[in-house]
Amino acid sequence: MKISIAILFLISSCQIIHLLNTKNPNNESAEEVNQFLKRKKILFNENLFLNDSLIELRKTKKYLLSDSNNIASYIEVRVFDSIGNLYTAFSQCYNDFKDKKFIYGMPINKNNYPFFNKNLKFENEILLTDITDIEKKRVILESQKYKYSIVVYWNIWTNHFSKKVLKDLSKLKQEYKNEIYLVLCNSAYNKIEK
Repeated sequence: MKISIAILFLISSCQIIHLLNTKNPNNESAEEVNQFLKRKKILFNENLFLNDSLIELRKTKKYLLSDSNNIASYIEVRVFDSIGNLYTAFSQCYNDFKDKKFIYGMPINKNNYPFFNKNLKFENEILLTDITDIEKKRVILESQKYKYSIVVYWNIWTNHFSKKVLKDLSKLKQEYKNEIYLVLCNSAYNKIEK
């Protein structure tokens, strides 16, 4: 009992409210995701889904955000430079989204977390998606025209957390549309009828 009370004191009331606001993980169809993004007026370049059969690869060394553990967060923002190398990243697991704004204009601020997997590549992120090989090549080539390519792993059921990240990045995309290539990558399992 004392441990439970101690944990509650370590979590701010704001975090408790957000955690309670998270829904149960569930299926998310392309139609449901598209309606959500339209209703929230989210700007982006690509709206993709993780391939369900490849989703567990996000926990492997090639795709893992941190090289110090094997945890893949439900919400992650991975920022790549114009040649596809990791520039910086943000994750729900590292409490990066607690600030009102986690990205502050241009140039994009670097996260000072010391254990990022510096070997992450933009093209590898796209290989995990549920689009054809021709579409994957198109996305990779298109991304090279921009200063930054941002891949956002998200889903509807994380509720507040995804909404905040998507809104912040949508505003950034609106302001710097010629410098940012924004790729939304829905990470919900078992999508229905894409």
